[in-house]
Amino acid sequence: NFHAEGQENDLFRFADSLKNIGQFQFAAIEYERVFFYSEDVSSRAAALIQKAECLKATGTFYLAEKCLIRINYFGLTDSLAYQARNQTALCAYLAGHFINAESQLLQMSASGGIKDSLLIIQSIPLYVLVLNEEKKWNEAKEKLHDWVTFLKLPMVTKDSLIKSIERVYEEKNQPKLKKQGTAKILSSIVPGTGQIYAG
Repeated sequence: NFHAEGQENDLFRFADSLKNIGQFQFAAIEYERVFFYSEDVSSRAAALIQKAECLKATGTFYLAEKCLIRINYFGLTDSLAYQARNQTALCAYLAGHFINAESQLLQMSASGGIKDSLLIIQSIPLYVLVLNEEKKWNEAKEKLHDWVTFLKLPMVTKDSLIKSIERVYEEKNQPKLKKQGTAKILSSIVPGTGQIYAG
């Protein structure tokens, strides 16, 4: 009967060494081994986070997201839960799965989520990027306002940032999106006009 903690440390050490020399695919396999052999929920979560880092390094963001979804949050510290949720949201964002990314970010502040509000504030810039992709301009603007409020900056700087945010999110500055249906109709009448309409 082996000493579980010692074995976990050895497994992490080998996986970490592979990651440090850029052997990301082999490191990902070793982190999966750590996950398999670990009984501690924090070690299992940490192994999946590190595996996702390796998958991110190879550009396979959807696989990194899929890996992180396996994390069991029961019993995790706020710090580790934040790291896991934020990484899952980031990987979902990079994979173009914006609804999944928003869901992860929402779960940070949901009932039973992360209690440390300072950790949640750190996720706002990513949240804004996700909301922009979903064309939720007003929500993105409100999130940025919240973020500026928590920044430790002089009031003059904060006021300047708020004005800049207001300017960026003015209706006239929001992207004017073309209607897919209109483009189809135009293309069916005169081939090529749908592409011209869409720019």
